[in-house]
Amino acid sequence: MKYFKRYYMLVKKFRFQILIAVILAAVTSLGNVIFPRMIGTLVDHIKNATLTVAVMKDLLLKLLSLAIAIYIANIIWGYYIFRNFYYVKAKLSVDILKKALRQSPLFLKKNPISEIINKTSSDSGKVGEVVGYGLMTLVDGVVFPVFIFVAMSKISVLLTLISVIALPIMVYIITEISKKYDPAYEAFQKSLDSLNENAIEDFSAIKVVKSFVIEENKKEIFLKKVDDSLSKELYTTKLAAYYNPVTEIGIGFFSIISFVVGAKLIHNGTISYGDLITFSMYLLFLTWPAYALSDMIIVFKEGNASIKRIDKLLYYEDDFKNYNATKTVARVDKIELKDLSFQYPGNDKFELKDINMTFERGKKYGIVGKTGSGKTTILRQLINEYPDFSGKILINGIDVKDLNLISLKKKVGYVPQEHFLYSKTIRENIEFYRPLTDNEVEKVILASDFKKDLQNLPKGIHTLSGEQGISLSGGQKQRISLARALAKKVDILVLDDVLSAVDNSTQNKILENLNEEFADNIVVMSSHKINAVKNFDMIFVLDNGKIVESGNFDRLMENKGWFYEQAVIQEVTHEKR
Repeated sequence: MKYFKRYYMLVKKFRFQILIAVILAAVTSLGNVIFPRMIGTLVDHIKNATLTVAVMKDLLLKLLSLAIAIYIANIIWGYYIFRNFYYVKAKLSVDILKKALRQSPLFLKKNPISEIINKTSSDSGKVGEVVGYGLMTLVDGVVFPVFIFVAMSKISVLLTLISVIALPIMVYIITEISKKYDPAYEAFQKSLDSLNENAIEDFSAIKVVKSFVIEENKKEIFLKKVDDSLSKELYTTKLAAYYNPVTEIGIGFFSIISFVVGAKLIHNGTISYGDLITFSMYLLFLTWPAYALSDMIIVFKEGNASIKRIDKLLYYEDDFKNYNATKTVARVDKIELKDLSFQYPGNDKFELKDINMTFERGKKYGIVGKTGSGKTTILRQLINEYPDFSGKILINGIDVKDLNLISLKKKVGYVPQEHFLYSKTIRENIEFYRPLTDNEVEKVILASDFKKDLQNLPKGIHTLSGEQGISLSGGQKQRISLARALAKKVDILVLDDVLSAVDNSTQNKILENLNEEFADNIVVMSSHKINAVKNFDMIFVLDNGKIVESGNFDRLMENKGWFYEQAVIQEVTHEKR
């Protein structure tokens, strides 16, 4: 009963259909109880030699009518109840995805992808079973037996009491088994999480695994996890297997006693042959409720454990809870970082300290520095990836925490260092679920200087990129990711070292195209290559999370600092464009 309200909220929109389904299920149970009574009446007619054609026709007509009515009712309530399974499973999967998409990367640190996958598939299915198959077993395992016992008591209270003796014994044994089942099932689900996590990591790093020739090592580790998951699943299956025998043996044993006592009652003239046949059929009918009761316990146990796991994720406190999503901006003209300091969740070290930057529309900004100096971290703040920081981020003078994040993110184009491509065609990866015309696709392909590469691919723009772009080079993946961002109508273009895998000729062509296509936008790009940012309006040099130099190329060269040293090492000269 602890989770009853939670299950109700999941199927609340279908509550009236479910009520109708439960009523129809109860009616069919009542109809099934009438069948043995009619058979018993037929047996008594035969025994007493009073069976006539008229009586036979009347009984057959009633049996046929009852069968048709039960059949139709079963179709209706079966549809209403089992629809719940598919609806709830789909709804929970969507809710989990929506929740994950609204959070910062910290969410994935606390809720690994492997767990999310397991919760959207296995756990959501188990919860769906509770409001589907579980609801059916609840009716068949509880309501149906009540009708049967009432009907049995009308034949003989003594025989009914003998049959009911098994119930408290069965309840006690089932309760004891259940105490072990709950932790066993939860341990099994956690082992699936671990197995999924291992599989995701290994397949994502398959090239590295092969290059280091550690396939056998990884196979052994994976097989150990498979064995661990299998042993836990077998243990839960073993515990679940105890439920059915308990109910079968309990009902079977006391049914035999009831039958023996029933024969004695016939001899005494207390009940008729037809009554005993009817009572025997009722005992036989109790077999399915016994199964249903066992299944109901298992389904509800697994469902309760799964809804607990899912709710832990769904009721995770939103990372952006302090953002007041009330204001919007029609166009981003200016971004200011004021005294910005930031440290990644769980880390004591500040990645950014007292950062002050201003980005204005129509200008291009470069961010350079040593590896680990904080370049990517600043870009992540610009796209509002992490909610917690000290200082302020102002958009057109408005605190970013007062802006509608969804509206703001639509105005930002972002190309990260890690270039992810779906296992789809190159065109589909560029469109990224946005309908683009042929001209729009052609325009961004030219802007990212990818046209020449298409000519060497077997199907051109319709070539499959493979899983995570496995069939493409690093430079090709970079430019497809760039084309994807350029296709978005944005005010801010944030590029994280997107030219690291292209040659100088391609780099210069892309930069020329950016100057033409994004002359009226804010462009911010980090890079290890000085010649990639030398013509930008402003260049920031970072070291250990702080701005140590800033200015245009000429000013930074005059400073004779780190920027100057790198320019000399990379043999970069300045040519105004």
